[in-house]
Amino acid sequence: MGDLEVKRAIVREQVSAPTAHSCEVLATIGRRANSTPASQYWTTYSKLTPGHFYSHDLVGVRADLLREGICPQVRLSGTGVIKGLKHNDCIVHGWPSEALVCLKFLEELSKVRAHSLQYRGESLATFGQMVFDEFCKPCDRPFLTADIRRELAGKQKGRCYVCGDDLESQGGGELDHSIPRGGRCWGSDGVDGLKYLCRMCHASKTSEDRARMNVEDPNVYMSRFSEEVWRGFVESRRPTQMVCNLNEATDGPCWEVDVRSCRLNGIVGL
Repeated sequence: MGDLEVKRAIVREQVSAPTAHSCEVLATIGRRANSTPASQYWTTYSKLTPGHFYSHDLVGVRADLLREGICPQVRLSGTGVIKGLKHNDCIVHGWPSEALVCLKFLEELSKVRAHSLQYRGESLATFGQMVFDEFCKPCDRPFLTADIRRELAGKQKGRCYVCGDDLESQGGGELDHSIPRGGRCWGSDGVDGLKYLCRMCHASKTSEDRARMNVEDPNVYMSRFSEEVWRGFVESRRPTQMVCNLNEATDGPCWEVDVRSCRLNGIVGL
């Protein structure tokens, strides 16, 4: 780097050590239960009556209601497209073009496994995420035979996996999932995912697991937000710009000039 001004600016940059929080407080997010009935219980909209209906032309339905002096509540999707109309107890849902494909998929899925999926007029992307979450759920709890229980107890030599106390003196041990099954954690039911704990340690671990489950975003594949990163990246002073002096004369012709990577793309690509 030959520019002296840039060198001096870099030297003047403040050097700060990252400060980690002693503890993080995560708030539980309550997800409202979807009370909308499944789409197979909807009927084609014909007139304004209580119930759930569907229509391929919500704009036309709304125009007809406005001509009659009725102003329905408009429900928009995240992209600003009308996805439903509501007036008192009458709800008219939009019928996506891929609705029949989603319903056919659920019909075929019901033939091979039990599931709790219900189609309510979601887009194909949202429906795909619902199917993905459903496939990530663990199956029903398997039956653990006495031989498997003896094998697990033998691996731990009859002692609690956490505190090391003798399980017999504690009135017997209790099986615990190292990774919880509930709270969208998808813990395994395999032998490697089970541990014998005494009653006190099992109760304590269960309480800690519940405090960590269902926090922030319900999707466990999403990363967590870090306030430290926000302060260090967004609220910090912007670095000095690197300027290419194209106005200065050069020894040869300049055929093409292109920005290989802007600062944002350079950071995202790390």
